[in-house]
Amino acid sequence: MRRGVFLGLLWLWSGCILGQDTLRLTRRQCEQLFLQNNLLLLAQQLEVPKSEAEYWQARLWPNPTLSLDEVNLWAGARQLEVFHQTLPAFGPGTFGKNRQISLALEQLIITASKRRKLMAAEKIRIEKSQSQFAELLRALRTELRRLILSLQYGQQWEKLLQTQLERVRRLTAGFRRQVEAGNFPRAEWMRLKAIELSLQNQISQTQLENTVVQKELKILIQVPENIFLYVQDTLSSPTYYSLDAGLLSALTDTALSLRPDARQAALEYAYYDKRLAYEKSLKTPDITLKGGYDRGGNFMFNFIGFGLALDIPVFHRNQGHIAWARLARDQAGLLLQQKRTEVRQEVATAFFNLGQAVKFFATMDPQYDAQLDAMMDSYERNYQNRLISLLEFNDFMTAYMDNKKALLDAVRRVQECTEELYFSVGKDVVLNP
Repeated sequence: MRRGVFLGLLWLWSGCILGQDTLRLTRRQCEQLFLQNNLLLLAQQLEVPKSEAEYWQARLWPNPTLSLDEVNLWAGARQLEVFHQTLPAFGPGTFGKNRQISLALEQLIITASKRRKLMAAEKIRIEKSQSQFAELLRALRTELRRLILSLQYGQQWEKLLQTQLERVRRLTAGFRRQVEAGNFPRAEWMRLKAIELSLQNQISQTQLENTVVQKELKILIQVPENIFLYVQDTLSSPTYYSLDAGLLSALTDTALSLRPDARQAALEYAYYDKRLAYEKSLKTPDITLKGGYDRGGNFMFNFIGFGLALDIPVFHRNQGHIAWARLARDQAGLLLQQKRTEVRQEVATAFFNLGQAVKFFATMDPQYDAQLDAMMDSYERNYQNRLISLLEFNDFMTAYMDNKKALLDAVRRVQECTEELYFSVGKDVVLNP
């Protein structure tokens, strides 16, 4: 209910701004919808109570067994006259007369702490389910942020292309009247129209790419397919992080202790260690306690007796399952070492990549972006006043677009490398500027 209300409010709010078919969201709102609506997360979350149910089942004692046996449905005269004996009724009437009956009650007693050892193994399975959910959340959240970054990048690049298209259209519209008056070369005007068409084509290609990103993003946050998503936040300039060897060591330790996949590998080893202890305990036979009552089937009229039963472990001592559990534990130990090596390498690689991206961005002049815009406006005015040629204007516009894209790529690269580091560590860590 809360999810529906939240999405409805966002929808109405966005409709007031961009129309009923457009949904404007911030990065934070995208993540909120993702946590509330993603079906893969909701499905995986049910694995935890499923494991808890298995643990609950392992806690239960086996039921006692009650058996009713040796009840004769009739007793003929020839049967009774052999020993010249009869059985009295259960009461003053004839109910139960000459009827034999046998009752037995059995209870299995689990030995060697098998129940406790099985509970310990099932408890680890609960932790494994929680870890699997955390790992899925980590992977999907990183994918969500990657898609958001891609959509932000695509939207800003499309906006920049639209700005340039409007600039060229102003020029073509202004020079069209001069072409008709014979004051401007038609061939040069046609070259301007070609530049306009090229920009339109780039915008179309960018929109197609954004559509693909939108599709994946809408699947993650469960937005209807007829809604157009617009991410309000723009790619902001990153912080210059202070990245040193001490921070790398701290991040590696954090990853080894917090990353769900590393914890899952450790839990896998612990599970099979507990499972090995349980399988070994199965070598000890369980005991079945018995109590019975027999009416008319013994030399005593009403016979009550007790007994017990247990398997004799001559052939079957659970050898196969013990060997399987030991091998599974050894295998899990090797996979745990492999996973820890992977974690260290992934953190180090992400740390190095972020350092390189930040280092490259730091070489850029903070005023360069504004200077480019001012120069582009100047070139437009100069071309309108016929102070420069179309070739000079087009060359600078091409260089302008290349540089703007390089700046946008640099910001995106730092953001993506930051998310990669967060993913490799297993949490959003604080990086000191």
